[in-house]
Amino acid sequence: MRRHRRRNKDANHDDHVARWRGLGFDIETTHDVGRGFPDTVVAVRLPRPLAGFTHVNVLVEIKSATGKLTDDQWKFAARWRGPIFQVSDVEDGVLRLQEFAAALVDVPVETPPCPSPSLPFPRDPSPSTAPTCAPPA
Repeated sequence: MRRHRRRNKDANHDDHVARWRGLGFDIETTHDVGRGFPDTVVAVRLPRPLAGFTHVNVLVEIKSATGKLTDDQWKFAARWRGPIFQVSDVEDGVLRLQEFAAALVDVPVETPPCPSPSLPFPRDPSPSTAPTCAPPA
């Protein structure tokens, strides 16, 4: 049987978890699961119920601004069919999760100011997939 080593948390992990919980997100830390599984599972509230559900679960990989994905994380993402986001900035992560939830139920989201760049994890590393935003006034 293959043993997997205990994963270390990124330096900003606890800050993300605390701030997201403070904003009302349900979040479970999973950084110690290993084998490439993302750091957290976040229950994101939908703007309106979808098939009777009020929340959707999203896997979120928290990285520092210079953090790189491990080989195991790339392999996990290649075989996982559900949504996975990679975030390094709390506010940008919140915005992206809210936009994702709104898109699921086709509810428009007010165009926010441009957040720091963050890419979807990892299927499409193209910057063109970043959320649209309004330039600063």
